[in-house]
Amino acid sequence: MISKISIPMLAILIAGLAFCNRENENFDPKVKYGQEIRTFADGREDQLPYFQGKDFQPIWSKATEVPEGAIRIPDFRFTDQHSRAFGMKELKGKVYLANFFFTRCHGICPMTMPHMRKINTKFAGNPDFRMVSYSITPDLDTPAVLTDYAKRMGITHPDWHLLTGDKQEIYGLARDSYGADTDTKTTQGDSKFLHSEQAFLVDADGYLRGIYNVRFEKDLGTVESDLSKLLASLR
Repeated sequence: MISKISIPMLAILIAGLAFCNRENENFDPKVKYGQEIRTFADGREDQLPYFQGKDFQPIWSKATEVPEGAIRIPDFRFTDQHSRAFGMKELKGKVYLANFFFTRCHGICPMTMPHMRKINTKFAGNPDFRMVSYSITPDLDTPAVLTDYAKRMGITHPDWHLLTGDKQEIYGLARDSYGADTDTKTTQGDSKFLHSEQAFLVDADGYLRGIYNVRFEKDLGTVESDLSKLLASLR
């Protein structure tokens, strides 16, 4: 009851309410928050973001040009399950979805790879779409091992490439261009790598445009929607 509130306390409450009202009236997130929050708040539903910096901050282009500093996947050259050389040359002008795995994985991979296969099945008929899976144990995952793994996992479409190659090159690509190492914030050395359940969407110009958790089937709709947007932009 008001009768039990002291006069000084009531004065403090009134002053506090007045301050809160002024704070709300003058609130401007572009002033109060840092660049990361300001940029993320400018997100657009009709356009996929680019990514920037070591923390993979999403940024949206205000026009048709690519934002400065946007992450672009560098050139690479590895070997696929068919013992064929494969890299950015073959991906030029293609939209692709990438992930990281290893054939002896008994944890995340058995959950993520079937979901990747569902996406592959839906878009496999599109000539502008590819899928790329990088092995993080390339010393063990030879082309022959990858071929056997593909059979076991039902990976049959020729445009899904399981890649093996130089271990340090794959790790460097994973960490620097995809942010795929879940343990980058703790130092365990360059030879150790903890892959995640993420998949990465790359546009026809090689820019990273989406990062998704593909462990759960309920999240696949977002991946498929974003893929459709990029593929439609090529028409």
